[in-house]
Amino acid sequence: MGFGYVAHDHMAIVVAMVVLLTAGRADFGDRTPSRRAGWALRCMQIATVMTYCGSAVSKWVRSGSPWEWANGAVTVWALTRRGSAFGDWVGRYPLFLVGVQWGVLVCEFLAPIALWLKGRWLVGAVAAAMVFHLATYLTVDIHFLPTVVCRAAFLPWERLRLPHRVSRRFSLPTDRLVRR
Repeated sequence: MGFGYVAHDHMAIVVAMVVLLTAGRADFGDRTPSRRAGWALRCMQIATVMTYCGSAVSKWVRSGSPWEWANGAVTVWALTRRGSAFGDWVGRYPLFLVGVQWGVLVCEFLAPIALWLKGRWLVGAVAAAMVFHLATYLTVDIHFLPTVVCRAAFLPWERLRLPHRVSRRFSLPTDRLVRR
């Protein structure tokens, strides 16, 4: 599988499965800082944004230049091949589709910026990626679920505060663990 194939999004989830093994054990609600967990999350983030960059580079290589791909009829071809009711409606506006192609290409090349965003900007970037993937699913019935799942590595989950009874419910009772 290469970046030119639709399954390029699986790279991020494969990297996530490998690096999360190095993060160590933590219970739900555990707030102990961990360098290993931070390293694993950063690897997931890098792999996720690189799937977007790899996709943009593939479009460049396969078409000869980025502007040839962006000004082409790739989205129209995808809509006629795999369209949906929403995709058929959007397909009536070819200039809009060319604008979408340019937006996709620019966003894919700029995806690594998410590695330096913080706060609301970062949440906005993750939300924009989610909206993009939802639109892709609704128009051409292609999902990039592994990449969407890996986007969760960008969100500040450590700020999520759950009631004590909820966090206790998801924790493993340490007194029942068998130690060998």
